[in-house]
Amino acid sequence: MSSIVEDKKQASTSEENVKNIIEVKGVNKIYSSSTIALQDVNLNIKEKEFVSFVGPSGCGKSTLMRIIAGLGDVTSGHVSVLGTTPQIARQQKGEVAFVFQEATLLPWRNIMRNVGLPLEISGVPSKERIQRGERVLELVGLKDHMYAMPNELSGGMKMRVSIARALIANPKLLIMDEPFGALDEITRQNLQHELLDIWKQEELTVLFVTHNVFESVYLSNRTVVMTPRPGEIASVVDVDLPHPRHDDLRTSQRYGELVAQVSESLKH
Repeated sequence: MSSIVEDKKQASTSEENVKNIIEVKGVNKIYSSSTIALQDVNLNIKEKEFVSFVGPSGCGKSTLMRIIAGLGDVTSGHVSVLGTTPQIARQQKGEVAFVFQEATLLPWRNIMRNVGLPLEISGVPSKERIQRGERVLELVGLKDHMYAMPNELSGGMKMRVSIARALIANPKLLIMDEPFGALDEITRQNLQHELLDIWKQEELTVLFVTHNVFESVYLSNRTVVMTPRPGEIASVVDVDLPHPRHDDLRTSQRYGELVAQVSESLKH
């Protein structure tokens, strides 16, 4: 009995020692048109968590992601990323990467040169860009296509390139705004598995925006449900599903219960 108690104490202590990588306190965002995008948003994200965000269109999910990424400012409140401001974490330290819904590849550059663009802008020498580019392209399964042009790739392959480009600078925080929204279901599920492998291997913290409740539960440690505008946090659902995650999980009772819980929160 004493060993069981001790194990619980150690597990509790371990959880307490995991630090917050993101702190959002009392954040409000009002646009010049007097549109209230976010209202009193409070949220902490721990290191190496995978957190999904769901909510109706226009609820402020993307606005919140852009603020955390240092691509937008708050009207009031405070946001801390990796112990500093979002702008410093992204621009000066290069610890934050953003993947948009569209792959946004430069059509006149081959895949290697698209992936290496962030390092090229930062002045990293060509040899190092190629070495790091080969690593991340291998990570997303596209090393054999490094000299292909964007118009030669499928939609899923283009998204893999976008993810590789985000990873090349070795970020600690990866923010993804509906990256799989335009893909067919088979490609989408394949990329979900690949993303979870990358998350584990690279020891990332991931924020993932989606409209798909099933996807949010399958991927995440927690799912944040947001209200219609003005965007507030309606609930945060802990996803107590084991890792690694496999397709048979999608038919399990617990998975169904969690999907129902997130869906019910969305209704209210």
